Amino acid sequence: MEGSSKSKMDMLDVAPPAVYLPPETMRTFAWLKGVPEVTARPHPSPPDAADSASGEGKKETLRQLVSRQMDSMSIGGLSHMWKASHPLFSFLWAVWSIGCLVLFVMDMNSILRHYFMYPVTISIANQKPSSLEVPAITICPKARVSCRGLAYAVINTSEDELKNISGNLFDKAKCCGAVKNLDEFAEYLNELGCAMDILAAGSLFPGFVTTPENLNEEFEELIQQLNVTERRKILVQANNSIVSCTIGDDQCLDWIEHTPTKGIASTPCFTLFGRLEDGAQIPFKILFSGVENGVSLVLKTDLSDYPASGLAEDSGFVVDVHSAFALPDVYSTGFLVAPRTSTRVAITTRKKTHETHPNSPHINKEKKGASTPTFHVACVLPQSKVLRRPHPYRAKCCGVPIPTACVLPQSKVQRRPHPYKSKCISSWRDTSFHPLLGAEDETFRSSHEKYTQRAKTFPKCGRRRWKCVEEQMKEADDWIKDCSCQIECE
Repeated sequence: MEGSSKSKMDMLDVAPPAVYLPPETMRTFAWLKGVPEVTARPHPSPPDAADSASGEGKKETLRQLVSRQMDSMSIGGLSHMWKASHPLFSFLWAVWSIGCLVLFVMDMNSILRHYFMYPVTISIANQKPSSLEVPAITICPKARVSCRGLAYAVINTSEDELKNISGNLFDKAKCCGAVKNLDEFAEYLNELGCAMDILAAGSLFPGFVTTPENLNEEFEELIQQLNVTERRKILVQANNSIVSCTIGDDQCLDWIEHTPTKGIASTPCFTLFGRLEDGAQIPFKILFSGVENGVSLVLKTDLSDYPASGLAEDSGFVVDVHSAFALPDVYSTGFLVAPRTSTRVAITTRKKTHETHPNSPHINKEKKGASTPTFHVACVLPQSKVLRRPHPYRAKCCGVPIPTACVLPQSKVQRRPHPYKSKCISSWRDTSFHPLLGAEDETFRSSHEKYTQRAKTFPKCGRRRWKCVEEQMKEADDWIKDCSCQIECE
């Protein structure tokens, strides 16, 4: 009986052997926990017989305490927690780990889309709640577009006109260095013009001489002569797209046509002339506020185009709104659209009223005919993406700093700090963008509009701000009154 009871006491009092740790590990964890450095023995000593006889509770040794805490801090300790701890705690720990992994993947996806897809949304609006016809919109990408996509377009295009256009878009000074490092284009260097360092300059339209004297006349004749099938369109398909274009829910990439511009005929600019139906051109009908019916453009880039150069370079657009038969002059009337932003553009009308008076323009006049609207564009409004909450507004912001996870009401607009020194851009030198393609005049003027502070707030023009000029038409008694709203940028 006595021997039997002793064996039971031994079973109760003797602690299980602790996990052996080398002395170096013990010193490390003792330093981390702030306890004095101890020297671990290679094997645990048996319990003292006096302690067993006295019946005092067995305390954990320092080695056992450090080992258990190390398991709880390490990833390998999850297996111990699963067996020793409560299953609910283990389940919550697993859910937390998986959630962190999912959020990390979503965040990385957002970062990649932020750097490699540069959306530029152009929303066109009128001051008055009525429809506004926008005959044509010219867009000039001022960026290093996808060299890989342009190279494929040059190689795979059989039509001479499209090949010539793609060849001019392929900026040899900027893209040849990247293409030479890609093995897939090794046998096409001569065709791309990258075998020699001498850059060849070509005309976008053979036989179309772009001199300042006849440029406008040639342009008007060229546009009027082209019909639906003869319009030289850029059809870069699928993954090789240079830009993607949507108007509302409609794709408008097929509407984009190459357009020579005043002074920079070799610059790759594109003009959206509107939908073509049965040979007739239908201009854009941009309704009031223009949010849903705005033109949305995305300039695509590819990280593989820039080997060993880090992230892709900044991009931008110069946009001009003009008549369908007027030569676009983007550096005079156009404006710069910053990348990675949703830009609101206010378009107002300048009324030209035909008025008849036999003697002086300052006496009572009789108005004849309807007013003809012309267009000028407001200053750029850089802002970050507007995150909108689906209707009904039941979702709540979860507090996670991921764009796809938190949504905001429609009335709230998140804006990033203004990236420029002044609110109105007057020159390329005032921005962080540099025109990579040659141009005779780098400067362009911003229109006389007030910088809008809210998405749906546009400047109102009172009587004092209207500046009217009256001119008499040649070989006629009619007077033309041209009024424009002169609101200087603040």
